[in-house]
Formats: sequence, structure tokens, C-alpha cells
Amino acid sequence: MQYDDDLNLFALESFSLMDMSASQAVRRGLSVFAAVENVLDADYDVGRTPIRTIGWPRTVRVGVRVFLP
Repeated sequence: MQYDDDLNLFALESFSLMDMSASQAVRRGLSVFAAVENVLDADYDVGRTPIRTIGWPRTVRVGVRVFLP
């Protein structure tokens, strides 16, 4: 069990998340990427002291990576 407090009063329920990412090299030293976190849009606890706090919903990121020599 995982708890959100030092007295073990506020138990956090177990959960699973699925994340995905992909990237493609455009040219040497440059690539583009896309990532999706929490693909299934699960509702999960990150805190319960005493108000329930839930984690991030489905999140999408896209970007460019530059690799310097």
C-alpha cells in the first residue's frame, strides 16, 4: 500500500497508465516528436490529505529536438 501521509491514514489506490511517444529524424541533428501521456485518460489519485487530488488528464506534446555536436 502507498499512503499520502505520515500516519498512513490516507491510502492511495493502485493505478496504471499508458504513455506513447514517437520521433522521426528530419536531418542530422534535428528530429520531431509527438507524445501522449495517460492515453486512456484514466482518473488516478496523487493526493488524499484529506481532499482528493487527481493526476493529469490525457496530455499531448509535440516538438522539435536539436542535437548539438
